[in-house]
Amino acid sequence: ESTLASVFMASTMIGVTYFAALYLNMLWLFLCAILPLSVGDGMGEIVGRRYGKHKYGWRKKKSIEGSIGVFTGSFISIFASLWFFLNENLLALAIKSIVISIIIAITEGFSESYKDNLFLPIAGFISTYLLTAQSIPK
Repeated sequence: ESTLASVFMASTMIGVTYFAALYLNMLWLFLCAILPLSVGDGMGEIVGRRYGKHKYGWRKKKSIEGSIGVFTGSFISIFASLWFFLNENLLALAIKSIVISIIIAITEGFSESYKDNLFLPIAGFISTYLLTAQSIPK
């Protein structure tokens, strides 16, 4: 049941964020919403299963090490997306990417296992929009 719900939520969020980004003419919003779900959450799963020793009290399956993996994968994918699309200096892009990745990692840490497929794209989309709405595309 949770696998089917997970696939449905992820598929729905891909469509919703893509069309919202197209409507706003900000394709980087789509990438910064979906890539943390695929790269960040995927890396968090791998790191958390292999090295996850410090579990959260409220989520027995989630660990601090997994959240560090989510942050790292999210940062890499978000920074690359913003660097490709926006005309800003690297320091500004790095700071924005760090803030968005922290929000993604916290969201993932508090989400139930399959519900993060819904909440990560929403958190990525909204935080990226708030931090980059005034940015000038390349």
